[in-house]
Amino acid sequence: MNILNRLRRQPRWRLITAGVVVLALVGGVTAVNLWPAFTMEATPSAAPTATPTPAPEPVVLLPTANVAATFEGWSQDNADTASIFAAEAGDAANGTIGLRIDSTNPAENTIRRALSQVVAVSPSTTYTLAASVKTAGQKSVTPGISIIMGGSGQDRYDFKAVNASWQEQTWTYKTAADEMSMPISILSAAPTAGVSLDSVTMTAANSNENLLANPSFERFTAPTRITNTSLLLNTGEAAIGVSWKIPGAAWTITDEAGATVDQGTVDLQPGLAVVSLQHLDPGYYSIAISNNDNTDDRLDTSFAILDPVATNASPTDERFGVGVHLTPAYFNSGSIVAQLGIASVRTDAKWDGAETTLGKYSFPTNDDAMIQDYANAGVSFLPISDYANKLYDGGKTPSSPNALAAYGAFTSEMVEHYDSAAVEIYNEFNIPRMNTSACGTTAACYLPLLQSAAASVKAEHPAALIVGPAIAHQDDAWLTALYAAGGLDSLDAVSFHPYDYSFESGPEFIEASLQQAVSRIKEYNGDVSKPIWITELGWSTASFSEQDQADNLVRTQTIAFANGVEKFFWYDLVNDTADASDHEGNFGLLRQVTDEVPAFAPKPSAVAEAVMIRLLNGKPFSSRDALDSTSVYSYVFGANLNATRVAWATTPTTAMYAANGNITMTDQFGAMSTLVPVDGLITVELTGHPVYLEGPITNPI
Repeated sequence: MNILNRLRRQPRWRLITAGVVVLALVGGVTAVNLWPAFTMEATPSAAPTATPTPAPEPVVLLPTANVAATFEGWSQDNADTASIFAAEAGDAANGTIGLRIDSTNPAENTIRRALSQVVAVSPSTTYTLAASVKTAGQKSVTPGISIIMGGSGQDRYDFKAVNASWQEQTWTYKTAADEMSMPISILSAAPTAGVSLDSVTMTAANSNENLLANPSFERFTAPTRITNTSLLLNTGEAAIGVSWKIPGAAWTITDEAGATVDQGTVDLQPGLAVVSLQHLDPGYYSIAISNNDNTDDRLDTSFAILDPVATNASPTDERFGVGVHLTPAYFNSGSIVAQLGIASVRTDAKWDGAETTLGKYSFPTNDDAMIQDYANAGVSFLPISDYANKLYDGGKTPSSPNALAAYGAFTSEMVEHYDSAAVEIYNEFNIPRMNTSACGTTAACYLPLLQSAAASVKAEHPAALIVGPAIAHQDDAWLTALYAAGGLDSLDAVSFHPYDYSFESGPEFIEASLQQAVSRIKEYNGDVSKPIWITELGWSTASFSEQDQADNLVRTQTIAFANGVEKFFWYDLVNDTADASDHEGNFGLLRQVTDEVPAFAPKPSAVAEAVMIRLLNGKPFSSRDALDSTSVYSYVFGANLNATRVAWATTPTTAMYAANGNITMTDQFGAMSTLVPVDGLITVELTGHPVYLEGPITNPI
């Protein structure tokens, strides 16, 4: 059904309010029945003489901050959680605060959240109402916001099309002959984003007195927090919002090395303010905001400033994936995965959660909702079919014919349910902690599990890719046994988790490991390779520094894509604990959200991932540069002037490249500098921190 047509038919709305009843004015949460009413027109004005209209100038968009709030003098209720009323600072039409409205509530939904108050009025009297309104974008749009007035008659004003410049709109309302009090409600009439209102007025004829309480929304209550919904910010637009009811605060910004790059103060007497970061270059940063009256009272977060994805580039790169868990720590993480440029997520699709009655499937609604969140963000899903089910083999990893057949049937049903393009068969079958099978952890025990799942899936979904064996480590003996037994016949891609590093070694070990893995596949596959997917690998910041994690991420993925790896799933997206000393809980690219920082705060590795994807997006591996120093790693992605080199050295050294012009060097966090050739050569100081080189390099020296 066309939503606009449904709206035009004026559904009978029920406004969700608090403390407002049209006929009997009593307190409490109530639902006010709103009958269909006409749309009131704006107050007409004299038509001007037609003149040529110049092209409109783009509106300068000021950085703003908003936080969900309650407003003195206005009531609201939480029943319609799809609509949010927020205080907004940074670009008010009057004073320092305005009202921002966002709603995903469908237009046809008759339950609508409203911001309401009741005004004492005189019967049979005409009142003039006005409000300033704008939207967050340059383009003029109808904001989808209405104001409902009166009791049984319920007149309604729908705001006319506006853009990012404040525009005052006016209209009138005449009270009924017996009307002594008038409810007035602000609500979204349709899904809307970033609509702002300010300076709402209601005056009688020959009077300047505004009859509305708190008409500019200056008096509000909101939690103390950083207000950003994302801490991955774009260059030239970046800002940090602060909701904190104190007189003022001092802020300091530091870079990845801890050096201070900027500092200043912010007036927080209104309770909400914006720290503009529009002048900062791309990079990884942290901000500390300290109460002027008590410097131990602080808000802290990390954030990134990134160049936007090029307009002609894909927003994500299919080579990059990340592991997630369907737990509260990952709620609403789909958008940030897409912001990073990561194309897919990998997580468990647990058999025991979907089949609780023999042969009948009911997938957990919480899992479905989280997977849908990723899909809504354009991120694909690689499910892992695991582990066991209490209905079969006593709850152990399946090994009997009946249990193996049931596992295969579940796997096919799960692929159907999630419409998955690929499925991974089990997770780390080769270690006892993950595998309780009566058969054991050998490749011979895995093969029938693989064959049952592959046969079931391919019978119903022939295009779905079968990925496995997803073993812990790059265990050559185990893989060789699987290949020798015919396992490659059931696999479209080979996956493993090469956690084969030591605390002393860097990630370069993976080069020889992958070369050996490719060779072994060819040995048992008619000298033809198969795609390799590294479906889990990462470094914990409880055991390595955050800088080490960022370095290893770039270096590992670069080597992997240069040595036969088709997809790489970093482990994992979000820290699984707030305890920074917990090894297993600190593999994440992002920190967990908190009450004070309700957006995912990036670690340096997240910024390194975003920069890498932006620079290599759409560029296949081309070659590795041959350089004199064995400590230098230099890889070329793309071709000719479109090529991007990724370079680092395990021991600090100087590398030279022949170049026909200036070269742009970008560090792993996005900061750029220009290298000017001297006698046709550029000199690059290389360390363990990778850099990217772009421009007319003709040859490494």
